Amino acid sequence: MSCSAQLKKKVGGLEPVDPNSPKIIEIANWAVKEHNKEGDCLEFIRIIEAEYQMGSGMKYYIILEATNGILVHGAPMAITNEYFAIVYDKPWNHTRILEVFVAKEQDEPHVAVAN
Repeated sequence: MSCSAQLKKKVGGLEPVDPNSPKIIEIANWAVKEHNKEGDCLEFIRIIEAEYQMGSGMKYYIILEATNGILVHGAPMAITNEYFAIVYDKPWNHTRILEVFVAKEQDEPHVAVAN
């Protein structure tokens, strides 16, 4: 396949991203912090899966794990859930937009007692 054919295949299509990539970790952390501006108090834990889409900028589709410390019957608990985020990023003109940040549907959240 020619270089131009490979480029056409990638533009507009979703491509996997290494979840351990420093760039994608930085974007996921930013997404959690941006979401927290709406009143939540989530802490980023890790990326489960990530993909990107090339266009006029980069659009990242990220499934991440985050925890929300709350009190249950007076005891501190850390509830861990999975979240889905879409981040549009254009680093060349300093544009980054959190388009979507929602909890993923799960049977039960993972619960851990905080020390």
